[in-house]
Amino acid sequence: MPANPIRIISFDATGILFEPDPSVGAIYAEVLASFDIHLPPDELDRRFIAEFHKARSQPLALVTEEAEWMRWKKIVRGILREHYTETIFQALGQAFASGENWKRIPQIGTVLRQLRSDGFQLIIVSNWDRRIYSLLEALKLRTFFQEVFISSQLGVEKPSPEIFRLVARRLNAPAQALLHVGDSREEDLEAAAQAGWKSLLINRQIPPGVDPKRVLSSIAALPALLRRGDLS
Repeated sequence: MPANPIRIISFDATGILFEPDPSVGAIYAEVLASFDIHLPPDELDRRFIAEFHKARSQPLALVTEEAEWMRWKKIVRGILREHYTETIFQALGQAFASGENWKRIPQIGTVLRQLRSDGFQLIIVSNWDRRIYSLLEALKLRTFFQEVFISSQLGVEKPSPEIFRLVARRLNAPAQALLHVGDSREEDLEAAAQAGWKSLLINRQIPPGVDPKRVLSSIAALPALLRRGDLS
């Protein structure tokens, strides 16, 4: 086992383990084209970012699969506007459930194998719905993780620190034994820390006010950091 107190490492999913391939806008454009609707991928990317962040700024009163699906409907309505139909919404949902439209983050397989070899237990804690399971299987990532915890099944979502407290209870693990790695300052770095976990941010730049020791420019640097015991 590792010499440091960390024994369980938690990962966010999108942006840390995998990402859309091609871009979200390009996937939307391809699906829309099958309905003879033609919108530029760049415009769809801009609309997606705006609608996604607007929806995420309004936390769900109760986090369930149904509530998550309804939130996605609201996002897609905002993106498609007059082009929205239930049929197109279902087609988009299926497109993003397919491993063909996602790819692994570079080097993630090597990183996960190294961490497993060093004796760490690996889990996922992410704001996702049940589609994540088919993606993990398609991308050959599922076997790396002992547990997968998603907001739509836990009933709470990031940035609430309660999601991390709930996971710790489910694992019967003390907070000081847990490390969370993600790409959002609010939802990953700060929320996990508020629950007493160690946390790291993956970001090419160090955000203002964040301790540089809590930021990695690449996920590839994680195994060496843990081997050195530099996580304070």
